[in-house]
Amino acid sequence: MKYPMKILKFRLLSVAALMWLFYKIGANVGDWTGWLVKSKDGGKTWGKREPLPEGFLGPVKNKPELIGDRLICPSSTEKGGWKLHFEILDLKTGEWKYVGPIAAELAPRTENPQDIKPIDCIQPSILCLSDGRLKVLIRTRNGYLAESVSSDGGDTWSNVRLTTLPNNQSGTDAVTLRDGRHLLIYNYCCPIKLK
Repeated sequence: MKYPMKILKFRLLSVAALMWLFYKIGANVGDWTGWLVKSKDGGKTWGKREPLPEGFLGPVKNKPELIGDRLICPSSTEKGGWKLHFEILDLKTGEWKYVGPIAAELAPRTENPQDIKPIDCIQPSILCLSDGRLKVLIRTRNGYLAESVSSDGGDTWSNVRLTTLPNNQSGTDAVTLRDGRHLLIYNYCCPIKLK
């Protein structure tokens, strides 16, 4: 049986040739299972694939962040509505922690502004703020990107709220540059009047 695979690749440690490739296997998004394969030689050869713990997907679309000895994986699910969560791997113990789903404020939906529900959000991108907090920018069905902030290294997150950045439900990515500036790649569209 053939399965479409969603593949994300990143360098976990830039000082070594260690690479981790997270990917998903499943006939559709709701059936995905998370997998990981590692390379110790910069991707020339790969070890045996490893399943992630049951219910864990790893980073769904955008890259994880290495914060101390913890790998913070921005993640989300789409089964039963778009929901944001995080998966944190403690590199010392090898233990995974599931954080979420993260609560969201109420907001009108793009398709039907009278439909006021908690913000649907998926595919978060992590930014590292200069004061040590983490912020995620998130794709929504609400006409604007959303955000959530953590002050404790990803263990807890503020309620998801809409930003003023208009977006037409397209995927995004964001990164904190070495000099502390942030770069956002997204599909800008005209601001949407939802009220």
